[in-house]
Parts: sequence; C-alpha cells; structure tokens
Amino acid sequence: MIKLRIKPEIVQIEPNGYHLLIPATISYKKVFFIIDTGASQSIFNIDAEVFDDIEKTIAEDDRKSSGINANLTGIYHGIIPKMNLADHCINNFETLFMTFEHINNIYEQYINYTIDGIIGGDFLHNYKAIIDYSKLEILLHIKQTDK
Repeated sequence: MIKLRIKPEIVQIEPNGYHLLIPATISYKKVFFIIDTGASQSIFNIDAEVFDDIEKTIAEDDRKSSGINANLTGIYHGIIPKMNLADHCINNFETLFMTFEHINNIYEQYINYTIDGIIGGDFLHNYKAIIDYSKLEILLHIKQTDK
C-alpha cells in the first residue's frame, strides 16, 4: 500500500465557505478537481478537452446520485484511462461526466482556471482518503495494483 500525500488549495467561495482543490494531470495536461465529501459519486467536465477521447455512454438512471447531478440531464458514463495525482497514476477510473458550465460560472470569480472534475465519495472511499486540515493535506491509500 502506497500512501499518497496531496497538498490541496483552499478556495474561499463565501464568507464562511471553503472548498479544497487539487491539481492532477490527464493526457499531459494539468487539470483541477474539487474535493467534495458530500458528493456520492465523482463527476467530470464532459466539455474539458482532456476527456474528448474518452468513449462515453448515457448513464442509466440507477447510476445517478442524489447530489449535484440528481435533477440534471446529460449525464454520461465513461472510464478515465490514466489520471495522475501527485506522482502516482490511477488507471481505469470509472466515472460520470456532465457539463460544468454552471460550476465554472460560479468559480470564475474565485480562481483563474476551470474546474475539470469533482472528486466524490466513491473515490474518497475507495482510496481510504484522510483529509487533514491542520496539515492542509489529503492522504490517499493506493494499492500497488492501482499504481
């Protein structure tokens, strides 16, 4: 088991509201993800260029969660073949895709880049994530086969 330490950026979006953002690399391009412990499933921006080559199919109703995508249409299923976090590669991450226009419209007043994904409970649970605000660190437990 590998312990992967990621240093997130804290973004204040309201007077008392904060989100954690982490950088990643997909297809040699830097992308940014929100860590959302309240999201049951991870979901990614279908309009991001780095995901253009991923085959996507319309998600079945039972794949939709009660979170951000509960009442939205245009939810797709796909597999991200390689996603680099820090210095480790996550292979074949099965996930959902939708447009992030509404998300990026909110964030554009707080950050200078677009949000390409939301990391949810599926990912955080699978990698036994520990979020340590005192160290400003996210610890993931990566199995050797996931490297």
